[in-house]
Amino acid sequence: PVRDHDDAIQLGSVGTISFPLDIPPMKPAHGVWALVVLLIIAHQDIWFWDDTTLVWGFLPVALAYHAGISLAAAGTWFLATRVCWPGDDPAASASGDDAR
Repeated sequence: PVRDHDDAIQLGSVGTISFPLDIPPMKPAHGVWALVVLLIIAHQDIWFWDDTTLVWGFLPVALAYHAGISLAAAGTWFLATRVCWPGDDPAASASGDDAR
């Protein structure tokens, strides 16, 4: 790639990249999906299988880790319902269609 004088990179037949890059802002749903993927990765805890350490004197460390993952999953799904859940449909509210 060759830089041009107008702050752009010429990529030959592929095109041009202009600076500053016009990157759209991240949608809230993308952040929730990132948390879900992070939880999926964190759930694979092969490092605590043989650890006999007790947390607070009675709770095995692997069980405590899974309790933490479960709380994080609950928080992630709460966040998903608050951020990504669609709002009330104004058309249904105006027509008086209640699903009771």
